[in-house]
Amino acid sequence: MLYITGLRSTLPSTFFQTLGVAAALGLGALASGCGGGGGSSTAAVVPVPASRPFDLAKDVHPFDPALVKQWPGLPNVGTSCYVNTGIKLLAAMPELDPFLVVNPADDAATAEVRTSLRRIINFIRSGGVLVGAPERDAMGLLQAVFQAFGNHRDLRSSMVNLRGGGGFVTTVVNHSLKALNVRNRFTLRVEVKNTPVNHPQPPSYLADHSNVLIVSTDPLNGAVDFTQVHNTADFIRLAFTDPCTFPSGQATYTHHRVQTFPILVPNQVVMEFNHQLGPTRALPFSEQVVVPTYAVDRARMTETRQGDVPMRALAAAVYQPGHFWAVIRGEDGWYENNDATPATRVPLTHLDGLANPDGDLTRNLELVLYQRSDS
Repeated sequence: MLYITGLRSTLPSTFFQTLGVAAALGLGALASGCGGGGGSSTAAVVPVPASRPFDLAKDVHPFDPALVKQWPGLPNVGTSCYVNTGIKLLAAMPELDPFLVVNPADDAATAEVRTSLRRIINFIRSGGVLVGAPERDAMGLLQAVFQAFGNHRDLRSSMVNLRGGGGFVTTVVNHSLKALNVRNRFTLRVEVKNTPVNHPQPPSYLADHSNVLIVSTDPLNGAVDFTQVHNTADFIRLAFTDPCTFPSGQATYTHHRVQTFPILVPNQVVMEFNHQLGPTRALPFSEQVVVPTYAVDRARMTETRQGDVPMRALAAAVYQPGHFWAVIRGEDGWYENNDATPATRVPLTHLDGLANPDGDLTRNLELVLYQRSDS
């Protein structure tokens, strides 16, 4: 089931009470701290003219999958693993590059965010070898990001628990995209069909954007049929085809049936796997997925399948109790980026969800960056 942030006009307040505040705001699924201490893109980039050298103050180092194996670590300052992980995911998004360059229209706080992210992403993508001592100072670059985020209205909330309690990768990524005014560039355009159950009210539709998948095995709280789910590819396919139900809190009927129909899939999509509602499920990771698309006729209340959009994963944020880290796809495989540790080659199975015998999750996905593979 996908949770759509614009559904408040069509679903009752108890729906959001059931989901919880974090899910309702799209800020993430997991209470987090930091216990202790790839592929190429067809996206538009910002090329450096051959007539001049690379300008550290203005230019964006292009994403090079061959350099992912050389990506440097970022120090864990207090409980900053969630921020470090969010930055690594932003560094894996080539389509973000045009929004990292200097923009004269920025206010001071936004300019500071744009500059600090550009500098640290240049450091990461270059393998930590850009010329100039300040550009090789991981701690200094990270502290500049902390300061910029703390000064920006859309990002300061992600800094509140930096030195105790931790935070969410989703907060860092989503709020960074919002601050750069590109939030919906990395989400699906969808039509949401809301049908009251056991009530004469006809279905209603709502146009929205979405990228949040609720991984719940509770049939009353958005669960798909998990007997058909063997990996994240199955889950994404069913999340966009099967209706899910949620309590309505109304005396005259008990549930809403909600279906989400993608109508436009951008070149890159950031999907959040929201494990807040329990019991949840540990999902094996699929590098290749498909997103079904539809043509929706509101007047006739019909949805016609148009085709499947194939996508390939570029990066992911992984969570275990108390800690986040990033895994980035390079030219020759996947590389783990875990705080100050340099990039380490890992098998694809290191992105799989894991559970102990009691069913509690001991490792699961938080965010995945996908790119269309048909473009």
